[in-house]
Amino acid sequence: MDFSRQEPLFRGNVPPILLIGAGATGFHVAETLVALGIRRITVFDPDIIEESNLNRSLYGRSQIGSYKVDALEAHLERVSPIEGGVGGHFKTKNVRFDPFEPDMVELQVHPIIINTTDNLYHHGMMLRKLHLLRSEENFTVLWKTHSKEPWFYISPRMGGLTVEVFTIFVGEGLPENPLVYFNSKKEQDKIDAQRSGCTSGGGPQHAPSIVTAAKILGALTVQQIINFRMGDDVAKQIRIDLDTFETVRREVYEEVDYTWLRTP
Repeated sequence: MDFSRQEPLFRGNVPPILLIGAGATGFHVAETLVALGIRRITVFDPDIIEESNLNRSLYGRSQIGSYKVDALEAHLERVSPIEGGVGGHFKTKNVRFDPFEPDMVELQVHPIIINTTDNLYHHGMMLRKLHLLRSEENFTVLWKTHSKEPWFYISPRMGGLTVEVFTIFVGEGLPENPLVYFNSKKEQDKIDAQRSGCTSGGGPQHAPSIVTAAKILGALTVQQIINFRMGDDVAKQIRIDLDTFETVRREVYEEVDYTWLRTP
C-alpha cells in the first residue's frame, strides 16, 4: 500500500510499541496504529469481551466470552492495509501487565509504552517502576547494550464528557512521586463519576459521548507519537471537552532531546 501521505512518520522504523489494555481506548489506539502501517506492537489484556464492551469498540456479539486480545488481533487482520495483515510483528498476551513484577524483556524492547488502563494507581506504579529500573546498574548496562533510551510513556484517559492524554519521557528527571503528572484526586473523582454514569446508563447526556470519546482518545494518543516523529509539539497534558470540542488544557514540552524516536 502507498503510505506516501504518512512519509514523515515512516521515514525509518517507528520503535516497537507496548500497548497495555485492549478495551475501548486500546482498541482504537491499535486500530489507528495499524492503519498507519505500524505492526511492531505488543498488546496485554487479561479480560474477556462482555456485552457492555460492544458499543465502545468493533467487537461483535459472536466474540462475547473471547479474550479481547484475540478478538482485537482478528479484527486488525481484517482491516489492516498492509499486505499480509499484521503478521508476526503484532503480538498479543491475554495476561495482565503487572507493574510490580513487569517482564524485563518487554520493557527492554519497547521504548514506547501506551497504558490505557483507567486505574490511576497502576499508572503511578508503572512510572515508579520505570524510574527505579533506570537507576539500577545492571538494567542500565543491559539497556545501553541494546541502544535504547528513556521510555516514551503515554497515558490516555476518558471521562463521560472529556478526553485527556498525558505524555511522559521517563528519564533521570522523573520526580520521586510520579503521581504529580496526573489529576488531583478531586479531578479524578469527577472524571470517574462521569465515566461511571455513561457506562452504566447514568443519563442520556452521557450515553453517546462514551462512544465518541473512545475513538477521539485513540486518535489523540497516536497523534503524540506522530508529533514527535515530525518534530512538532508533544503535549505533556492535553484535555478536550467533548461537549464543546474545546481544548480545556494543553501544556507542551518546550525542548525534548530524545532523538532516538525520530532516528531513521
